[in-house]
Amino acid sequence: MVNNLGIDSVFGEKWSTEEIHINDKDLTLTFDVYDGHAVSDTDGGHTYDLVYPTLSGVLSSERLLGMVEERFGIESYDEVEPIHSLQLFSTLYEDGKRVLLQ
Repeated sequence: MVNNLGIDSVFGEKWSTEEIHINDKDLTLTFDVYDGHAVSDTDGGHTYDLVYPTLSGVLSSERLLGMVEERFGIESYDEVEPIHSLQLFSTLYEDGKRVLLQ
């Protein structure tokens, strides 16, 4: 979907493509999801980025891992995926500017 040359050299292979609803902006966007970063280009010319801790960052932090385990009912660190970190810890950027969500 997104034509960002070299993004996989920074964030690794694309993990998935997901439809993600942004409540505060009343938008549902298609994001290419990487480990620690997700990006969506819209037809209106805007670029949305979600930035969140990488999988290795979550797994190395007892606090973050505990939050993921509690929120999603995960019993083993082998079950943790980048989408869990995205859902709990992401910061949204629109055209490179941080969007403060309620």
